[in-house]
Amino acid sequence: MKTQTAIQLPIEIEKLDAKSGQLIYLPQNGLTPYFEHIKAQVTGEVPELATKKGRDRVASLSAQVSRSKTAVEKPGREYLKLLKAQPKLVEAQLKEFVDNCDALRDEVRKPLTDWEAAKKLHTEMLEQKVAFFETATKQTQFELTEIDPANFDEQREYVNDVISEIKETVIDDSFEELKDKAGAAKLFALESLDLLLVKINQAETDLIAFKAQQAKEQEEREARIASEAAAQAKADAEAAAQAKIDKANQDALQAKLDVEAANQREAKAAEAAKQREIAAEAAAKQRELQAVENERLRKQQEEFEAAQVAQQAADEAKAKSENIEYKRTVNRKAVAQLMEQLNIGELLAIEIVKAAARGELYPLMMDY
Repeated sequence: MKTQTAIQLPIEIEKLDAKSGQLIYLPQNGLTPYFEHIKAQVTGEVPELATKKGRDRVASLSAQVSRSKTAVEKPGREYLKLLKAQPKLVEAQLKEFVDNCDALRDEVRKPLTDWEAAKKLHTEMLEQKVAFFETATKQTQFELTEIDPANFDEQREYVNDVISEIKETVIDDSFEELKDKAGAAKLFALESLDLLLVKINQAETDLIAFKAQQAKEQEEREARIASEAAAQAKADAEAAAQAKIDKANQDALQAKLDVEAANQREAKAAEAAKQREIAAEAAAKQRELQAVENERLRKQQEEFEAAQVAQQAADEAKAKSENIEYKRTVNRKAVAQLMEQLNIGELLAIEIVKAAARGELYPLMMDY
């Protein structure tokens, strides 16, 4: 590297203070020599960015500009505080000086800044190349969701295409410091995709087994339905036969019931005839009873007439004697006669005699 010859300064930067402000900061373009001096110190070198030492040198020169800027700015700021009449002039010079230093700093650092940006961009490109392996499995799984889940051939074809693409991607020196990382990501992606193929094959096997099981269950279901239908047909036939038997039994029972009903009607007719016969016998018996009653009434009439005879005898006895003893004798005689002639009990004979004595014989005989 080669630097330019230093510019002669009114006062060395290290010796600047607020007291030197009138000489340095107040005159127009008073700071120009200092800027040129700083510029001369950091320009003229060709940056060697290929080496760390060269990059450090560029960074050091940039920092040197900042330090020199501060060394000149700080006394000027202090001098500015002392100036009350000319602050705007000093401020303008300081601003111009600071802006120039900042621009110079950025200009000096620009090669390093550009190199860092290029390096960052290059690293990002390398990381994107590695990311292809890192995201291959997830991207493949996502793309598989767009394929018919039952189309296993298409799924395998897609996964194999991705595997082929990954295998064809060579991990060489173009990956630079990410070469090892890219190799590991590639190996992991291939293993993950192989595992994905295993899952697809297993899913196909499971589906085939599931369909076979469904077919078996369908066959068993159809066989069961056929068996149930046959059993139902047999049951229907047996039920029809049983229905015919039940109908025949019902008809026989009905015929039996009809015969029993006819027998009952005949029995009722015979019973009615018997009842008529009983009624006729009852009527004949009633006639006999009526004849007996008539005979009884006849005898009663005879007894009444006998009572009259007894009454007459009593009257005659009463007329013969009023004596009580005589009456008793007469009465006893009358009672005896009544009992003998009418064949009645003693008590009834006594009552007849008493009634005759009271003149009540006729009503008593009517009650009897």
